Amino acid sequence: MAAVVTTEFVTQLIKDSKKSFDGNLYIGLGKSTTWGVGDTPETPLTTFEYARESRGRIQHVKIVTGVAAAIPRQDWTSQEIYVAYDDSDQADIPYVMNSNYEVFLCTQQGVNNDGVVIPSTVEPTKAQLTFSSPNILAGENILRTADSGAATDRGYEWRYLFTVSQEAVNRFLTLNYIPVFTFETDPQDEDVQSEQFEIQGISQDGQVLSVLVEDGGVGYSSPTATIQGNGSGAIAEINVVSQEIRSVVILSNNHGSNYDVASVAVDDGVIPTETATLRCIIGPKGGIEADPIKTLKASNLIVTTDFEDDEFSTLLTENDFRQVCLLKDPLAYGTSNPFSGFTSAGNRALITQGGEPQMNVDSIIEGTVSGAKAIVDFHDTVNNYIYFHQEKTTGFANFQQGESIGNGTSNADILNNASFILEPGVDVYSGEILYINNITPIARDPNQTEDIKIIITF
Repeated sequence: MAAVVTTEFVTQLIKDSKKSFDGNLYIGLGKSTTWGVGDTPETPLTTFEYARESRGRIQHVKIVTGVAAAIPRQDWTSQEIYVAYDDSDQADIPYVMNSNYEVFLCTQQGVNNDGVVIPSTVEPTKAQLTFSSPNILAGENILRTADSGAATDRGYEWRYLFTVSQEAVNRFLTLNYIPVFTFETDPQDEDVQSEQFEIQGISQDGQVLSVLVEDGGVGYSSPTATIQGNGSGAIAEINVVSQEIRSVVILSNNHGSNYDVASVAVDDGVIPTETATLRCIIGPKGGIEADPIKTLKASNLIVTTDFEDDEFSTLLTENDFRQVCLLKDPLAYGTSNPFSGFTSAGNRALITQGGEPQMNVDSIIEGTVSGAKAIVDFHDTVNNYIYFHQEKTTGFANFQQGESIGNGTSNADILNNASFILEPGVDVYSGEILYINNITPIARDPNQTEDIKIIITF
């Protein structure tokens, strides 16, 4: 038995996941101790035990500030040959982002008089389009560029889909990925997003975007093409060189509509020696512009936040981290209530009497009475806190009130009062852990910002 997950299903997973991530989703940073010799990150496991260990190492968390679908990045570059959108199997990327962060889908390649595909030499830009006012009309986002060497009206054809907003550039754009959105309602918060929503609305279902010449045949003279199918309005022009069909071009703004199926009937004054094989490329259901997430076959999510300085003294900046996690719906520490803060320490701290020498981070402390052991995340000698976490190597015994603790070189006394443990705001063992990424160590600093972007691929 053979099966496949369709593009439509992946699109739905992306959209559903994005919606489910809106809300109580946090990025956690942790794992201060080394991975071992060379500090090469270990491969994370999907076991419940590994997830528990990762939770226990979290030093601090911050709420996710944005979630977006994402597609592989391809910047437009002159003299490159770009592939056109194909409704069949397609490995190459059929779209570009220009220098203005405008995203265009290639629907037809440019060809010369001999029907040979040429490089793109004219950068597609929104400035080359003329939109009606106050509303954009169907077809006004279609651009045919006059590329060098192109035959008349046979340059590259581009569909303007959207501009990545400045906010999305700052929050989501990476060297490898472009954020992409499909708006169900007019966002009305930025001009380019409202413009995209309007362009989504002009999309026409079942357009014949191009005609692929799979076999040019032999023996043609001056053939004409008729697009046949259950739609209407598509008009194509055939280019013959040396009695062979070299290219078939859909004329500008003559892509028709409402085709579910389409084929090309070739009419010539002579009977060809070998019949050409031509294949119509039809746009996705609803049209090219209607759903950019589906059209561009997004299969990634970008989840992002930034850890700025010490987040108003709620985050440790004195230790490094090697693990990035996603936590959904964590609880406030010691309660059954959802954690609703923007940021929080994730580890506990022992409250000491103070005056002790500073204990090194990542050293192991031990209680002289309880025998409890833990790993030091940071010794705050100003406020007399020892932030710590426990894992399999230390065990999970509890420290006792009033006992002395030490790491072999330094000692401290726990305050002899009811509150000898400083509790964090968030319970890292609650909620669902959705993602674990092991990385090389990143050192924190009180005057730096970590811009965290998690890429999840479906």
